[in-house]
Amino acid sequence: MISTFLAGDPALSRVLLVFVVVAVIVVGLLLKRGGPVAQVGLRVAAILALVAVLAFTLSPAGDNVRGSCNFDVGSTFFIGIERFANTALLVPVAYLGALATTRPVVIFAAGSLLSALIEALQLLVPALGRACDINDWLTNTLGAGVGALLAGVVLAVFRRR
Repeated sequence: MISTFLAGDPALSRVLLVFVVVAVIVVGLLLKRGGPVAQVGLRVAAILALVAVLAFTLSPAGDNVRGSCNFDVGSTFFIGIERFANTALLVPVAYLGALATTRPVVIFAAGSLLSALIEALQLLVPALGRACDINDWLTNTLGAGVGALLAGVVLAVFRRR
């Protein structure tokens, strides 16, 4: 779980996550404005963001987990650093991927599917020591939607020029 990485200082973690997302958005804008070489850079940045997501979510945690998926949506669904981090997790991947492919809707769907596959692996591979959580899939999907939506806006602005 991402909370393992961010539990030390939740306020600082939120600032760091926002900074990373904003930096990725700026890098995406700069690369999109460039020529063909910048397009390659955009694809490389999207792949690196994807690798980072996979490293965060599939690296062994060593926790004892049960063989089921948690699903506990309640009044505190969006409260806490873990929910914030899970929402922010796929924003860079979806944003950069949608800018690189110019297909925000496809990338949004792929981001949601990626998150579902990650949760399935966390459930089916006990050696990872990670817990499957449907809430993670929901918040990751929300983050993929935010990233794809931001890219859609950027692509619309570039088309008008």
